This record gives sequence, C-alpha cells and structure tokens, in this order.
Amino acid sequence: MDASSFSDHVLPFRLENISVHGRIIRLDAVTTEILQRHAYPTPVSHILGEAVALVSMMGSVLKFDGRFVLQTKSDGPISMLVADYTSEGGVRAYASYDASFFADAEEGQAYEPAKDFTRLMGQGYIAFSVDQGPDMERYQGIVPLEGDSLAEVALEYFTRSEQVATHVKLSVGTVHRPGDEVEWRVGGILMQQTAQSGGYDESTISDDDWQRIELLLKTASDDEMLDVALAEEELAFRLFHEDGVRCFERRPVYFSCQCSLARVEAMLEGLPEDQRAPPEGEDHLEVTCGFCNTTYRI
Repeated sequence: MDASSFSDHVLPFRLENISVHGRIIRLDAVTTEILQRHAYPTPVSHILGEAVALVSMMGSVLKFDGRFVLQTKSDGPISMLVADYTSEGGVRAYASYDASFFADAEEGQAYEPAKDFTRLMGQGYIAFSVDQGPDMERYQGIVPLEGDSLAEVALEYFTRSEQVATHVKLSVGTVHRPGDEVEWRVGGILMQQTAQSGGYDESTISDDDWQRIELLLKTASDDEMLDVALAEEELAFRLFHEDGVRCFERRPVYFSCQCSLARVEAMLEGLPEDQRAPPEGEDHLEVTCGFCNTTYRI
C-alpha cells in the first residue's frame, strides 16, 4: 500500500440518471490518532475503525446541529463500541473489551469479518442516536446486533428503522512505519435511494437498477477503497460512470474530544458523595476519558 497520506474527509455524490446519492469516506490521521491512544488488539481496532467511518458517513447525510452517535452493547469479548460525529465533522470513538480474551492472541493477527465479527461481538444491540442538545428531543433507533460485519448490521438498521434502501461497503488497512508505528486507513462507501420528494429528481429507481448498483459496489476491492493514488471522484466514476456521477464539495473529518477538567468536575459533582471520595490513603481522584485516554487528577 502506498505510504503517502489520505485526506480525512467525506465526499458526497449522486448518480444523475437514477435516484441514488452516496458518500465516499477516506480516513487515516483521524483513525490513527483514535486507535493509537489505546492499546487495542488488532480485531478491536479494525471494527472500531469501521465504526468511525460508518458514523461519519451516516452523520454527514443528516441536516442537523448536534451529534450523531453509534453505540453497541453486547455479551461478546468486544462488549461495547461507541463512535460519535458532530455536525461540524468532529469524530471520536472508543471500545470496551475483555483483555483476557485477547491476551494469548497472536500479535498482528488478521481480522476476517465473515468469520470473526459475530464471535467477537456476541449478542446484543446497536443504537443510532441524534442528539441536538438538551432543548431538543433525542431520536434513537435500536436494532439487534445481527450480521457478519458492521456493514451488515447497519443495513439491518436502515431496513428496520429508517426504511431507506441502502448499500454499505467498509474497508480497513494498515501501513507500518519505521519505529513500529502503525497507520490505520479506512475507506467506506454508503449508497442510498433518494426519496421521491428528496429534490434530486422525481423518478424512482427500479429493483433491477438497485441490484445493479449493489453488484457494482461489490466489485470495489479493498485496494481500491484504500488506494491513496485513486481519488474519490475517480473511484465513484470507475464504479458508477454509466449512471452519471456528480460530486460535491468534500467535508472534512477530524478528531475531536470534548473532555475537559471542568466537565469532569461537573460530572463528579453530580455523583453521590461516597462515589466521589478519593481512595483510602489518597488525597485525589484520577478520572480517565474513555475517548482520548487523557487522565485528570482532581
């Protein structure tokens, strides 16, 4: 894989001849910063990288001021994933997992979604939430954590909760730098049918055309999804040129964690007194942010 850098952004586009719009995402600095802040096992990093791409693509579709949140909760070795995206493009994420399960795993082991995803995630649910602040009602959609990959789980959500015909493809790869540093690259494509009242046009897509779009999307290899020499516009044209591709302005994605000493203190003030007392023999508390791994001494 080419060692030059991606630009962290989402590229919106639409197909001119049929009622379909899409997003292509490419991330490297963002995912690398998120994952390097924690010593996650390789499979955990892989799935969390997919979650960052997915929440960013889905969040960038919505027209709102606030935060779009993806969260899983399950009984598997990876018991929880959280990733959220702000309307300005800020993203953060973290995972909770059973360290003992991965303790004997081979370093740098490959992750195979079709074989490993269900085993690692177990049974549970995935929730997608739109949080527009304390004065607005919070919207949340929840579906069972069913599927052989995070992309399949997302498709189930769109089918059950949003009732929007959707195709999703996610790819994750690494680049090993000198000094044992690892760069995490993530690519994704989200395709959705445009509602008849969506404003792009008044036509509807046929079942045959929608199936054809799915087949074309499946032809995109992981190398193409992560190839820094292949621009997103070129990738979209390569896949869907027969339907007329129109690309729009790229939207930047960046790492952003909102933790601060003031927020931690406010959180502690809301706890019962016995829960915010320092450990016996200590004169301070230490609180670590799950997202950015920053520790605050209070």
